Amino acid sequence: MLIPAAIRLYFMFISFDLGFTTLYQMERVMFTCFVVCGLLYTAQGELKISTKFMDGDVLFSWNGDPSQLYYVRVTKDGKADIPWHRVTGTQFTVEDALLYDSIRINVRLPGTCSCVDNSLAYKVSKVDSNVGDSGNISWTAPFFPQAGAYIIYHTEKVNRSIIEVTSTGATFDQTKYKYHSRPYNSNNIAFEIRDITRDDAGYYNGGVSPEALWLGGGVVLIVHDKPSKPNIQGNLNILVDSYSELNCSSFLTTAPDRYARLRPLSFTWYVNNTQLDRETSKTLRFPVTRNHKYNQYSCTARDKLESNRSDPIIINPLYPPDNLTILPEPQLNQNGKLTVKEGESIGPYTCTADCNPPCDISWEYKDSTLGGYFDVASTGLLNSQIVNRSIALYRCIAKYPPDKDLKKIESIKLDVLGNGLSTMGRLILTVIPAVLGTVFLGVIIYFLYSRQKVANRKNDDNPTEAEVYETPISEPTYNNVNDTENHYYSEIGIKLERQSTN
Repeated sequence: MLIPAAIRLYFMFISFDLGFTTLYQMERVMFTCFVVCGLLYTAQGELKISTKFMDGDVLFSWNGDPSQLYYVRVTKDGKADIPWHRVTGTQFTVEDALLYDSIRINVRLPGTCSCVDNSLAYKVSKVDSNVGDSGNISWTAPFFPQAGAYIIYHTEKVNRSIIEVTSTGATFDQTKYKYHSRPYNSNNIAFEIRDITRDDAGYYNGGVSPEALWLGGGVVLIVHDKPSKPNIQGNLNILVDSYSELNCSSFLTTAPDRYARLRPLSFTWYVNNTQLDRETSKTLRFPVTRNHKYNQYSCTARDKLESNRSDPIIINPLYPPDNLTILPEPQLNQNGKLTVKEGESIGPYTCTADCNPPCDISWEYKDSTLGGYFDVASTGLLNSQIVNRSIALYRCIAKYPPDKDLKKIESIKLDVLGNGLSTMGRLILTVIPAVLGTVFLGVIIYFLYSRQKVANRKNDDNPTEAEVYETPISEPTYNNVNDTENHYYSEIGIKLERQSTN
């Protein structure tokens, strides 16, 4: 054998540096190794590897002892598996072959010296097309039959023959397919599929019998369609300063189904119709602020084609009130109080609070005389209120619906002053009428008294006049020569005379 002879020659050159005994032992070991490997190789021969494409997987098979241990290494798109696989049997399956363009397998013969590798490269032939398009399928057949027909098969959910080719022509559904190979007996198989649908996706291969369908060398047609319209899922009612997680849910409609399961979708997110950069994952995560209530979120999903955009959603940020706003703003004095005169009115005032969900707002006033607070308005509007000295303040109360114990209060304290005009009015209504009544009575008395004095002077000048007696009023009497009718009024001691006509 040439290889052992070359090795023996090599050791002759280095024998000058090594002892003869050592050299002889090494030579025997190397020679034994090559002899053993040669015997094994001669006994088993070169392994013949074949392939089958089944349900998206590639099955590698080789001749040999099924009970023997073999070492297998698979290289997918140039990346080799590490370490080698230890396989008992004569076949090895590479799953999800549609993920790769090429797959190479190395199988080493069993034994102490792995001298010989047996390898085979499998090309994963794929053709991509979109729904509604036309697509061309082609491959090279190992041979074209001298007699009979070469049959092209399609398999996905069912196995069926679609084109039958002889040396003189081809038979097929002319509305769906068109056969391009010329001459007809060429082993370069090429045909066209028209108006492609998802049902056309799958594996295409040919031969003289249905068993040829599973042999390697065929082509997988992948039919792309828009992913389903996404639906955004997640908690839309979320507290401010916490994180929102929105999921863009869509599914791939590309066929075959096994391919769709292997291909993750990419996503595009939009806020108010503006695309978010670098956001391509299914989940969008962000901290929530109050301003998120003004944002609309939507998304699309993409494989080869992009889906329609999802319906927009709006985040509903939840937050309690931070402060209350009273309008118009009360004009407070240096003591922080609203100065008002007793009997005057204040308001109207409107109280608002920024909270979500909206707060329940009401008004109360404090009565310092009765003690305690009393409801005055059940909304944020406080109508005009007439003030008296017992009212110490008005206050707005905002209660947060998710937690009734959580509330915010804003007060308007009052500085009530006495009203002088009001006091004078009371004096006019009480004292002045009494004084005027007294003066009026005095005037009447004075008038009557003055007349009495005049009457007295007349009596002194005319002695025939009757004397004045303070007696109760009685019937008229005639006691003078002139038959004068005399009337006496004891209350005021005044005598009035009327001359009788008798």
